Amino acid sequence: MSGISPSFITGANAKIKIGNLTMAFAADVSYQIVTSTIPVRVMGTVEVVANEPTSYAVSGSFSVIRYTKDAGSDTVTLTRLVESQTAIDEDGNPTIEQRPQSYSGGKSIPGAAESGNSIHRWNDARAGNIGRHVDPGSVLQSATFDLEIYSKYKNNDSELVLKIRDCRITGKTGSLNKRGLMIDNFMFNAILVDNDESISVSESGNKDLGSRASKLKDFL
Repeated sequence: MSGISPSFITGANAKIKIGNLTMAFAADVSYQIVTSTIPVRVMGTVEVVANEPTSYAVSGSFSVIRYTKDAGSDTVTLTRLVESQTAIDEDGNPTIEQRPQSYSGGKSIPGAAESGNSIHRWNDARAGNIGRHVDPGSVLQSATFDLEIYSKYKNNDSELVLKIRDCRITGKTGSLNKRGLMIDNFMFNAILVDNDESISVSESGNKDLGSRASKLKDFL
């Protein structure tokens, strides 16, 4: 209807948190819940009389667009070649040389961490270094983390709409080509997906890979 704005949850307005870290360049989050069942039959009948659940499983994936540590700097220093006249030869022709010149300018990418966003930079207050999930030398010391999806509003408030509990990364792939950005893809298993109706509004922070823990209280 005219004059009414729909409140859809879209990727453009979503904020993704892994543990207590806001992932400014996470994308393509997907998840699935599978409830396995077995058919129950009664002697003397052909049809199935019931399908009883036997297990509950959660899995999914997400992608992260990679950037370098320079993306988190306040200014970016670049070097370019500048042509300048240094002398005039005997015939009156100027001698042109190219000299390197450094200059700084611009702001960092909003939300970018100063050390880059490799998985080995993801330090969660509860789970520790999430890079342990894909490190054979420390995978036995890794701990699970929660994946949260927020919906942002115009006044910078945000509402937690989905929480996937106790995720463990089970696989990692990467892709890079001349026409696009480098992307890391992660697969995970989890314990539980919370019903979004039971989750209250919470402030989710703005700094990517920040150290401040989420204010969301654990209601388990």
